[in-house]
Amino acid sequence: MWKDDADFRIAVDKLKRVVISSEKARAKMEDVEIRMQVANKTLDETLDEVLSIGEKNFPSKTSKIGDKK
Repeated sequence: MWKDDADFRIAVDKLKRVVISSEKARAKMEDVEIRMQVANKTLDETLDEVLSIGEKNFPSKTSKIGDKK
């Protein structure tokens, strides 16, 4: 299958690079997932805050919005 040890070492080096690249990609995806979770939490908190302020200032209008949530 391999002509000599050099071919085998080249193949192993290429495979190592692929594994390292995939590990880096997985780490980046995990980082993106964490950032998305933080962003979603921030959006939820902001929406809750806006609805709370709206309920204080415009109770008749925001009760309809809160029901849709």
